[in-house]
Amino acid sequence: MTTSDQDQLDRLFQTYDLDGSGYLDQEELASMCSGLTVSDLNDVFKQLDKDQDGRISIEEFAKGYREIVMAKETRKRQLFRQKLASAKSEDNLIDREDGTNQADEYTNSLDEGLRALSCQEEVCELYQNLHGVDKPELVTQFENILLNVINDVRQYQLENERLERTYKREKEEHQKHLRRLEEEMEHQVQSVEEKVRQQEKEKLKQEKIELRKQLDSEIAMLQQNLRKLQQ
Repeated sequence: MTTSDQDQLDRLFQTYDLDGSGYLDQEELASMCSGLTVSDLNDVFKQLDKDQDGRISIEEFAKGYREIVMAKETRKRQLFRQKLASAKSEDNLIDREDGTNQADEYTNSLDEGLRALSCQEEVCELYQNLHGVDKPELVTQFENILLNVINDVRQYQLENERLERTYKREKEEHQKHLRRLEEEMEHQVQSVEEKVRQQEKEKLKQEKIELRKQLDSEIAMLQQNLRKLQQ
């Protein structure tokens, strides 16, 4: 943590240390974290109160400040998603005949779309700021624009997932085709090798027959010559 950050934390701590005791109690923490529920506030207080003495020192506050910010941002995003989902469900979402709740499905899709936005923190902050301005038409316009953006992002994600599945399926089919070609080629090679062996075997057999005939002919000739000599 830089010196500037530490100075800002010190000033923030002193602002909410209403009694100047050098510690924050649960009520003072609640005034700082007005956006948290009672349950969330209790959890944050327990996490910050490391020594469990019922109060938070400046050292404990500095170490746990990030937890406060994360809790507030998480709660802010939850409220943001709930408001958007509520606005959309009131507009045109109804339960389907198969018993599944389309609003619940939309909320889940909305969560995924928000997570895909790299600027979701800024979007949530802007949404909260718009609610602080007495111009509900701006809030409605912002909600409609954001819903369209999130839907487009979600559709893009779904299309990417579809393309990935298609690529994976085609890759598997290609691999299967290659394996079949390899098996067929191997079978053909084996057939050719077997045919060559049979041809060599037949050739050798024929050579033996020819050699046998030649020997028989030579023996017959020798016997004939021998008989002539004996006369």
